[in-house]
Amino acid sequence: MNAIRVGLIVTLFWALLPENTHAQSPRVVVELAFVSRASEQKPNVSLQEELDAKLESSEATDEGLLPFFDKWLKGKDRRLHEIDTMQLKIPLGVEVEFTTRHSLLAEFEHPDQIVPAMSGTNPAGLKAIVRVDRKPSGKFFVDFRYEKKSLRSPTVNVDEETSLPPSIQTLWLNSSVELEPGHAWTVGPMTQRKMVAGKPLDCEVLLVVGVHPAEPSPFPVK
Repeated sequence: MNAIRVGLIVTLFWALLPENTHAQSPRVVVELAFVSRASEQKPNVSLQEELDAKLESSEATDEGLLPFFDKWLKGKDRRLHEIDTMQLKIPLGVEVEFTTRHSLLAEFEHPDQIVPAMSGTNPAGLKAIVRVDRKPSGKFFVDFRYEKKSLRSPTVNVDEETSLPPSIQTLWLNSSVELEPGHAWTVGPMTQRKMVAGKPLDCEVLLVVGVHPAEPSPFPVK
């Protein structure tokens, strides 16, 4: 992947809450970043160890996770890395669901490669259900479920002269983390197989979670 993809917010269930609830509730900005790194050989330093060391520095996340990963990716092989980011501004104490969708047709050369089961009901994209509460200590408790549906391209086994049709691969993580305001940390890791330049490689996968207070702003008055 050659660029960081930033999700488009499509559904906001908390928008249905009473208007005065939004106006009076303090809000926070939650950042979620899905990070995947493929390697032909086992790396000397794991992805989690590398990111944890970088994120310990307060300067690393002062500007948010998007600028952080822009800097982190410099000099790295972009074909081996995949990063999806989401930034959510939500009220404290309210469960919020955000959903994004990616185009299926853009992944394939011919539209007839799309199988019926992949259209409509199982589109590729990201989903996050998040709730943030503030502890008496001042820390934020972030409870979340993160789900990523990605498109797996058709693959061919030359030796056996067989092929696998395109499919949707689902990866999800249900967890919680307690963070100081302005800090970010890793949750995971997991592993998965991925085709890179025609080679099946092992990938380290994890989620980075960050949270900081948001300046209150009134919603538009009708």
